[in-house]
Parts: sequence; structure tokens; C-alpha cells
Amino acid sequence: MSERMTDRRGFEVATCSRCAGTGRHSYCQQYGDTCFKCGGTGRTHTKRGEAALLYFRDSRRVPVCSLKEGDKWFRKGVPGYTSGKWATVTIDDVIEFASNVGRVVKIEGPTLYQQRLAAALAYQETLTMAGTVRKRVRA
Repeated sequence: MSERMTDRRGFEVATCSRCAGTGRHSYCQQYGDTCFKCGGTGRTHTKRGEAALLYFRDSRRVPVCSLKEGDKWFRKGVPGYTSGKWATVTIDDVIEFASNVGRVVKIEGPTLYQQRLAAALAYQETLTMAGTVRKRVRA
């Protein structure tokens, strides 16, 4: 097998099976000939890559009620906040968060981001082609 393709972060990708890597498929009036499976890129995540990407995204999410003053958080998707930007948590936010049970993305800096990314890529290596955890360790 040839060397695996990866996206810019290292998650495994493959040539899109719908458009054969061209990024184009049958024409429609509204969207032109853009392939809907790959969004016109010509590549899609494999099952292993998708599972590792979900693992990475989930590792960056924390319950709203666990945020503390000074933490960085992304406002989008939290009730009462419509803007989608990064913000620093204030004491007023902490009081308001106590009543919310949603989830937000929390970031602690580039070092922790790299550690979580490395953990997700290591997790990807433990997966089978079907995206499930391997029962035996590869030699």
C-alpha cells in the first residue's frame, strides 16, 4: 500500500469516492458541479481519520459550568450569546453559566493544543480501517 495521505493536521484522508478526486460531480442549478461529499476538495477523511478528528474535537470541549474567570471560550452556540468569537470569561459570565448546561470549546494555548493533537494522532494509530479500536497492539 502506498503512503497514507493526511490533511494539514495529520488526520488520515483518502481520495473522494464520489468524484474520484476532481471535486466536481453532476451539475445542479443552485450549486454548480461541486461534489457534495468532499465539498469540492477532492478528499474526505477515512473512518480512522474521522474517528480521530472527533476524538480531538471532543477533547477540546468542556461543560459550561466548569469555566472559570480568565479562561478563553468560544461564544457561538451558547444561549444568550450570538456572536461567534473568542472571549475571556468574566465573573458575570461565570454567574450566568451556572444556569446553562451546554458545552463550549475551551482553549488554553498552543502548547495544550499540540498535546491534544498529538494524543488524537496517537489514538488514530490504535484504530482499525473501520474506525474502531484495535483489540491487539500492532508490532
